[in-house]
Amino acid sequence: MLARKAMLVVLNDIIGTLLGYFALYLILREFGRFEYGVLAFGLGFTGLYSILGNLGYNKANVKRVSEGKDLGTCVGTFLVVKIVLLAIFNATILLSLYVWTDHMGRGFETDRHESVILILLLYVNLDALSEVFCTTFNGRLELAKAQVSRITGNVIRLVGMIYVTTIATIDNAAELLAWTYVLGSSVELAGAMLLYKGLPISRPSMEYFRSYTKYALPALIMTSTTVITVNTDKVMLQAFWSASTVGTYASAQRVILVIGFLGNAISAVLMPSISKLHSKGKHGRILELVDQTEKYILIVSLPLVAFIVAVPDRIVYILLYNESSPVVLMILAVWVVIYVFNTPYRSLIQGWDRPDVMAKIGVLDATTNVALNLIFIPAALLGVTMFGWRAVGAAFATLIAQIIVYISIRYYGHRLANAKTHLRHLAIIPAAIALWATVYLLDSFSPALRWHHLALYFVVGFEVYAIVLMITRRITAGDISFILDVMNPFSMARYVSDEITGRDARRDPRAPGAAGKGATAGRWRPGEPHRRGDRPR
Repeated sequence: MLARKAMLVVLNDIIGTLLGYFALYLILREFGRFEYGVLAFGLGFTGLYSILGNLGYNKANVKRVSEGKDLGTCVGTFLVVKIVLLAIFNATILLSLYVWTDHMGRGFETDRHESVILILLLYVNLDALSEVFCTTFNGRLELAKAQVSRITGNVIRLVGMIYVTTIATIDNAAELLAWTYVLGSSVELAGAMLLYKGLPISRPSMEYFRSYTKYALPALIMTSTTVITVNTDKVMLQAFWSASTVGTYASAQRVILVIGFLGNAISAVLMPSISKLHSKGKHGRILELVDQTEKYILIVSLPLVAFIVAVPDRIVYILLYNESSPVVLMILAVWVVIYVFNTPYRSLIQGWDRPDVMAKIGVLDATTNVALNLIFIPAALLGVTMFGWRAVGAAFATLIAQIIVYISIRYYGHRLANAKTHLRHLAIIPAAIALWATVYLLDSFSPALRWHHLALYFVVGFEVYAIVLMITRRITAGDISFILDVMNPFSMARYVSDEITGRDARRDPRAPGAAGKGATAGRWRPGEPHRRGDRPR
């Protein structure tokens, strides 16, 4: 069931990414990388300030709800906290714009930059309010409810983007694209509120506020550093170069995020699951989950990365209308596989109730990333000559910082829970190399000129990849059966329907009130590996 929940998040992200790519392609074709760069800068700018609308309380809500605290009091407390944080966020960003433009007499590259920021300010507010309900669903492991509202908002936004490309001009494209984010977040908030209908919202509690704050303070550092890392590169590219450079980087990043979303999907399921198991002292099961997750992450992500590295120039030419950089795409592809491979350990440390450790890693990540961006992006800084690599520099800084995070997060995972990365997982790499070689040779003999050529080459390469995996016994019949079951559309549709209508909770023997009716919480179930102490007697 956990795998199906994670797969639902992945499918949501895949659908959103495919629609998003189509919208991106139309934007690049109709308006070029400059207009997309203006939008990407606005998202990065408001994203940096969005730290003030979170301050670690989102993760605290997932943690406390997953622990079984009173739901109504949790949501009531979190809602009040979120409203106060948004007031601080809005006041700070408006004051900053006033000081920068009116008091200091400075401005942006174009007037459209400021207009986009103001429009996206409304989007961030609506998105933050929807997090009150969506993080609550995640804490209850009701992933279908969170994802249904999210994907509905994404679809509306992306359809709006596609429509904008047919009516906008070069003078108003960025603003109209920003309004599609407001439209999508409005739909997502309405859907989340509708799905929460019938569940309690109680008066906030000072005791719960202190409990949330205790977890949020160290999580604040972790959340803040993540936001800084994700958004600083685009802001620096705009500050030192131009919106066109931002567009070059952001468009490649948008393609790569189809793999990065895999990490977000797994984290949404794995962290609360580990949190529950940790509260019950089932540390052996936690290590099992981490080990299995690492294996499946590599099986899914490595072929995609190998394909991108094999033909980055073709992907940029065909899929990005030649408005990006193959080098940036290739560097980010290597970065993303390390990023998603770190996901189980991030979930392990957070679920182990050690946000302070993740805060240390986050500070290391952010400081390294910002420092490297300052070295690699600008041509000069304070009179000192720098590398001036522009978008390539931003990608390279992101990769190096993630390698440092990889080393740190493995060290702490081993120190806290004796978690180990098994070398047998690395035996998947030869299969990925076989895929890379196959696609590279196919393109050498017959260069890909259309999207269906790329699709054909990937299918052929993936078949070689699967054959090598089976020959080397890195994937078994049981793995194939498990993957097919998880991806079964009928089972997925039944799971979504059951969760939204409440039938899943009524059937779940672990649900409140199930005790004495054959409850099987914590016991072995068919399909799970046998573990000492969990085997049925």
